[in-house]
Amino acid sequence: MKCCTGETLLYLWDMQNKTNNTAMSKFNAPETYTFRFIGDSELRPEVKILKRTEKSVWFKVHGYDQARAKIMLDTEGNEYFYPLGRYSMAPTCHA
Repeated sequence: MKCCTGETLLYLWDMQNKTNNTAMSKFNAPETYTFRFIGDSELRPEVKILKRTEKSVWFKVHGYDQARAKIMLDTEGNEYFYPLGRYSMAPTCHA
């Protein structure tokens, strides 16, 4: 059995943990997205993005007032936010 050198292992680890060159998903205004609930994945209400900045998004959900939320990034660099607030089992909206 052949053993890898430290440099080879470092290279393999680096290649495995690099993000792929695919484009990251971002929110665009004015577009409509859907979000889902953890407890009922078939329920998919719509959220309309009204405006966005680098760190925030302004949106409107049917039955709620216009609101603003902080844009978060998942481990792959895609954007998401919590349209109904951040709490246990809160729904998330992904770009």
